[in-house]
Amino acid sequence: MSRCTTVSLKKKEIINLCDGSRLGFATDFEFDPKCATLTALLVPRGGCGFLGLGKPEYLFIPWCKIECIGEDTILVRISHEEERALTSSICNDSCESKKSKTNC
Repeated sequence: MSRCTTVSLKKKEIINLCDGSRLGFATDFEFDPKCATLTALLVPRGGCGFLGLGKPEYLFIPWCKIECIGEDTILVRISHEEERALTSSICNDSCESKKSKTNC
């Protein structure tokens, strides 16, 4: 696969190679306008609070954690500790603070 759109990325299920868990589908992306590159996938994790009030939680997957983008899946390698550290209720958190929590 040589080219891919964000629409097609949203249709691919994300699988964690560390334990085979299904993480879901990306609903949003982080983009670095200085480099004109995608830097992360955002996967909703629930956590909207009582009666859907509150801020939803997202799993922030840095681009460097992606091992392979296939026809229908995106394979990533994230440890349980990294997964907890990369889950946030505010998707506008500083990306530098999230990147410092990973081994990219």
